[in-house]
Amino acid sequence: MEEFKDQLPADECNKLKEEISKMRELLDRKDSETGENIRQAASSLQQASLMLFEMASEREGSGSFGTGEQKEDRKEEKQ
Repeated sequence: MEEFKDQLPADECNKLKEEISKMRELLDRKDSETGENIRQAASSLQQASLMLFEMASEREGSGSFGTGEQKEDRKEEKQ
């Protein structure tokens, strides 16, 4: 996230940081928390992370986030 922070919306980065904090707090209390609460927090964190990755990928365009097929297309264009 730090690498692409200039390309990502600050509010979305803050949401991810909040999700990370929530997860850390839950894990600090893991002995008193239910497994379901921890699973929900992990799922929420994963979704927030994936959303930011998708945003970075879209903004990166044809950068290093492309699929193998896209990279092959770029190689062919260079030749």
